[in-house]
Amino acid sequence: GIPMERVREVRGAEVAGGRNLDWEALADDGAGNLVIGDVGNNLSRRRELNLLVVPEPVPGAPATAPARSVRFSWPDQREFPDPEMRHDCEAIFRYRGRIHLMTKHRQDTRSSLWRAEIPASGDRAFLTQVGVLEARGMVTDAAGSPDGRWLAVLTYRLLWVFDLKGSPENPLSGPAHARLLQPPAAQWQLEGCAWADGQPLLLGSEEGGLFAVPLPEVLTSR
Repeated sequence: GIPMERVREVRGAEVAGGRNLDWEALADDGAGNLVIGDVGNNLSRRRELNLLVVPEPVPGAPATAPARSVRFSWPDQREFPDPEMRHDCEAIFRYRGRIHLMTKHRQDTRSSLWRAEIPASGDRAFLTQVGVLEARGMVTDAAGSPDGRWLAVLTYRLLWVFDLKGSPENPLSGPAHARLLQPPAAQWQLEGCAWADGQPLLLGSEEGGLFAVPLPEVLTSR
C-alpha cells in the first residue's frame, strides 16, 4: 500500500444561492467556473440532480458569486428508486473540455462514466455514457491532472491513475495503475481527490483529514 502524508487544512467559501441537497464533488470547467455536483443519491431515488456552476472564488474570499443551477437526470434510469442502486454519484471531473461523472454502485463494484453537456445558458444538462470501469470498490471521487496527462479515480481503499496520453474519447481506456492506500485507521473513509501544484495528489477523508500522495509513489510502488 501507499503511505499517506497529512497536510494542513484550509478554509472554504460559502456558495451564494446554492441549495445543498447532497453535494458530493466539484471540478473546474476550464472557463473560470467551478461545477459543484449536487449528485448524492444513496438510495437511487432522486429523479433529478443538479450541477451548480459558480465563478471560482478568490482564495480567502468568504463567499462566491451567485451560483447557476443546471438540472439533469440519468438517461438509463427507469425505476425510482433503482432496485440495483446504480445511480449514486460522488465523482465529477473535466476532460477534453467537458464535465464527466462517475457513478457509485451499491451492489457491485462497477462505475459508469458519463459526459455532461452543460449549456451556456438555460437550466438543463444532457448526459451521454462513455464507458464502464470495474473499479474493485465504490468510486468516491475523480480528478484530472492540470497538465491533462493523468486521471485519478478514488475508492475507499484503492487509487487508480489512468494515462491520458493521446486523449482517447474514453479516459478509462488507457494504461492504468491501481494502488492500495494506507490511510490512518481513524481516517478510513476517503471521499475526495484533487491535484496540487507539482502533481502530488491530495486525498480528503469524510473524517476531515487531508493527505498528499506523490505521483511517483502511485506509478512505481507495489
